[in-house]
This record gives sequence, C-alpha cells and structure tokens, in this order.
Amino acid sequence: MTLEQEGKTVVVVLEEGRLRGLIALQDTLREDAKAALADLRSLGINGVMLTGDNTRSAAAIAAELKIDFRAIYYPKTKSRRSWR
Repeated sequence: MTLEQEGKTVVVVLEEGRLRGLIALQDTLREDAKAALADLRSLGINGVMLTGDNTRSAAAIAAELKIDFRAIYYPKTKSRRSWR
C-alpha cells in the first residue's frame, strides 16, 4: 500500500536537486468527528468533505468517516457553487 493510499500526503525533500527523502503527513481525526457525523446522519443531514488533499488521501479519510468527498479543492473553490 502506498503512503497516499494510507491517507498521507507525501512531500519530496530535495537538496541541490538531489533527492534526500520523503516526508509523509497525515491529518488526524478529532475524537468526536465520527460521533458528530453519526448525529448529523440521524437528523437526515449528509455532509460532503471538501479538501485540498490529493484524491487518495481524501478517500482514505472519507472512508474512515463514512462520508462523501471532493478532493483537490482550494479555499476559493470550496464555495457551494463550485462543487455542485
């Protein structure tokens, strides 16, 4: 399984054009995130996660939360009109 499929965003580290390593970053879910989404679902509210993360990372987090998602969104494109 690749780092991105695990929900991580990979950063390549170069020094003078030479590969020095990779850094894998991952968001952590708040402890109450799953419960909050379950409460919303019980009220008939289904959310969508909008994120600037890559599609694979977003899919991993969304699967854990059991929520739909749209990836590679930047702050200006996260408005309601842009993803409908």
